[in-house]
Amino acid sequence: MLALNLQKRFRCVYPVYLSDVIKDKLPDRAMVAYKDEKEWRLVDESYNFMFSLYSNDLVKIATKKEIIFGYYISANRATAALQEVLHHDGSRKYNGVGIQSATIEKYQVDVLGNIRKIDTETRLDFSQMKTQK
Repeated sequence: MLALNLQKRFRCVYPVYLSDVIKDKLPDRAMVAYKDEKEWRLVDESYNFMFSLYSNDLVKIATKKEIIFGYYISANRATAALQEVLHHDGSRKYNGVGIQSATIEKYQVDVLGNIRKIDTETRLDFSQMKTQK
């Protein structure tokens, strides 16, 4: 999985794979736990794009049980959950973090170690990304 795109509406996510890079449009199906991809929720313009998560992005995840501040590693498309999140100091690994009832924030760390919250990003397909070089 190359990236994981998050939408505000229904707090849903959809995976972006390397094969999606060569397609004309981004994926339009949000992951639904224990369902086949054909049964996933269709994402349309009413879903407000928040940001994309890439492996090792710094995130803050507030669940009903705890607040996790760490690095996103991977997601599980079968359970529609974040498969691995590594605590920011490497002391703990969280597995199977549900996203439906969680609040997820993305952070950027600069070269000096300063951390700032990313509120939203512009959703770009890969053809738009190529022209921004």
